[in-house]
Amino acid sequence: KTAMRDFFANEVADEKSGIWEYFERKGVARLFEATGHKRALNIKRLGFKKRIKSNILQSMTRIVPSTTARLLARRTQRYIENRNVFLRIMILKDWHDRFVSKN
Repeated sequence: KTAMRDFFANEVADEKSGIWEYFERKGVARLFEATGHKRALNIKRLGFKKRIKSNILQSMTRIVPSTTARLLARRTQRYIENRNVFLRIMILKDWHDRFVSKN
């Protein structure tokens, strides 16, 4: 056990966060447990709600339309390592907790 794993375990256990409207907390907890494994995770199986993708794309299009168009034109990544998915969700959780939920 490390301090970093304890920190992430506490973040996943935080039931009050509004980010769980977009991600299944139990699924993220399973993902956290899988971060020690090298296996890649099929992104399509994560169960992201479609509206988060839509909201992000709409916001990005308003803020940086040319960059958004360029990003959408690129080939998308189909597989990503467990730890990278988990860390990206934790970044979104931190941002959501700071600026959206304000618990």
